[in-house]
Amino acid sequence: MNNRDIPNKILARGREIAREGDLDIDYIDNVQQEVNATVYGTYDYGVTVSFTGQNDYCECPYFPEHGYCKHIAQCSPC
Repeated sequence: MNNRDIPNKILARGREIAREGDLDIDYIDNVQQEVNATVYGTYDYGVTVSFTGQNDYCECPYFPEHGYCKHIAQCSPC
């Protein structure tokens, strides 16, 4: 992954969410190289994942303090 240092435990949980299909890709911006998605679970969160990792964003409460979360991990390009 580009410019991301996400712990393996968070990556594993993110991949589990993706395998379960608990997300919808809302928009792919080829110019900005970003993907906007909605991740479903206990709560639904809007997620933006950029190819570079510099503009990642998630609405979940974990993201602001850490700069990553399982929602970002499951949407991230590998």
